[in-house]
Amino acid sequence: MTKRKLWQLLWRHYRTLLLTAGGVLLLVGIKEGYSIAHNPSRYVAQNVSSFALMEATHLRMETVVAIIVSLVLGVALFLSDNFTNFNGKFYN
Repeated sequence: MTKRKLWQLLWRHYRTLLLTAGGVLLLVGIKEGYSIAHNPSRYVAQNVSSFALMEATHLRMETVVAIIVSLVLGVALFLSDNFTNFNGKFYN
């Protein structure tokens, strides 16, 4: 199996989960950017050399959602592979 064929097979098998996760991360990123642009007084610079903006509570929604999406996506891919025996097709 060529590398291109393998990538096509993986994309066909995982595209729904990956596009959903990418869409969620994109929407959360847009929401975070909107909130920074429209309410900059809630955000303060960490220090003079840092360009990162943090909320006063030091917890950003984008970070929390990225962690949750990563965990859920990993578990979903693992369970999907086990349920469909996707990896076993190539070794038997």
